[in-house]
Amino acid sequence: MIIEHRDAVVVGSGLAGLTAALELAPLDTLVITKADHLVSGSTPWAQGGLAVPRDASDVPLHIADTLSSGAGYCDPGAVAHLIEHAGEARDWLESQGVVFDRDANGDYQRGQEGAHSARRILHVGADASGRGLATALAQTVSNQKQITLRTQTMALQLTAGGILLWENQRGLVLVQTPRVLLTAGGYGQLYSATTAPEGSTGDAMALALRFGLELRDLEMVQFHPTALAARSSNSFRVSLLTEALRGEGARIVTTFDPGSKQTKELDCDPLSSRDILSRAVYRRIHDGFQVYLDARHLSHVAQHFPTALALCQEVGLHPQYDLLPIRPAVHYTMGGIPVDLNGRTEKAGLWAAGEASRSGVHGANRLASNSLLECVVWGRSAGKDARSNPGPAGVFQPSETANFDEWQQPVPGVGQAASLRSSLQAVVDRAAGPLRDGATLQAGLEEQSRLQRSWEKASSERLENLTFFEGRTILETRHLFALAQPLLHQALARKESLGAHFRIDAQ
Repeated sequence: MIIEHRDAVVVGSGLAGLTAALELAPLDTLVITKADHLVSGSTPWAQGGLAVPRDASDVPLHIADTLSSGAGYCDPGAVAHLIEHAGEARDWLESQGVVFDRDANGDYQRGQEGAHSARRILHVGADASGRGLATALAQTVSNQKQITLRTQTMALQLTAGGILLWENQRGLVLVQTPRVLLTAGGYGQLYSATTAPEGSTGDAMALALRFGLELRDLEMVQFHPTALAARSSNSFRVSLLTEALRGEGARIVTTFDPGSKQTKELDCDPLSSRDILSRAVYRRIHDGFQVYLDARHLSHVAQHFPTALALCQEVGLHPQYDLLPIRPAVHYTMGGIPVDLNGRTEKAGLWAAGEASRSGVHGANRLASNSLLECVVWGRSAGKDARSNPGPAGVFQPSETANFDEWQQPVPGVGQAASLRSSLQAVVDRAAGPLRDGATLQAGLEEQSRLQRSWEKASSERLENLTFFEGRTILETRHLFALAQPLLHQALARKESLGAHFRIDAQ
């Protein structure tokens, strides 16, 4: 086993991770990603933008919109912290090379999305904002000599004084460090239909759970109402039709009866919060009707929504000529590792930011385009706090701090992992979808326990004998199993309906 020392380790290279790494300078910082390139995670898929108040008078309105969307479950202090630092976050991004879209007069182009009371969404490259932000910051990070990037690397285990990694080229690597920042995304892949990328398997949360941290609000899973109800072959995700389309006037329509081709507008405000719209669309589909997004009357789709246009064309549709079939799909996971305003967890030396964390900003239902903003605000806070306040400078004592022998034990084969993962997704789909009830959740827990036992018995390979891709698939599935049980437990325990968590059997 290789042992090395770093001043800080950042797990994940999404927007929160890249932001935190830049704030950790000039420390010797290691950034790891299991992908084979720096621009990875959910950030590049984000079509929405950065929610920034138009001016000082818009700050209280933006705060109110966030609290309202969060169904009264947000932490008001965290929300105020986010919105009050939005302008500063925008300015910092521009200083790092990000170029926001502007009109002919040089003013910011501002879009509107669901549950926002004003046009305050900034974009980068029209509806490719996430990729624009990630690409710009990745370039800045790559130019920093004190930051080392390792691709095709997975974090296996947090220990007292550092972190155990598995690298494609070097195998097991033990990194001594007084600072670990967890930013490795959400757990959208616990569901079969999700807009989250293949790697959204809750890696950071599973690490924290194993390290003894409590995860909160895992039942708060946001479904996006307008996922394209068709996917490219061999895709692990469904395509998202950005909410900004509805902000520009696209309508949600549904058939009159199950066999009809005639449509009428869905009886729901197209700019309602995502939980309300997702349930309305889900109920309509569940009753046997077709639901579509109608953008045929929008003349500027190609100019303002090139990403959405390309996604539609991949499946043989064109938004200016065709009704676009839609369905709800898991889009964002609001639960995670509890953190304070500085991204600190309960463990000294450990911080978290982005979708891996539970900052209190999103409550029971995230307001559109607040997530990229949260990544920047909390990524910066965590990076700066970690730079100034390292954890205890422990020296590794593997026999006392971690059972590293575990990683020499047999693991399930790739085929076994893929089959069990698919079965697990089906269980979570049925039990913890847009509409939930106690009996179905209890049945889901029992099914999950049965699958967990099958997973634990399915041991046929050694990690050291697998390719990195094979090992990654197995480890990701292990992380999903670790998160499924607490998600179902927390959903069962919350007997009332709250935001994205809707109990049809609520008292």
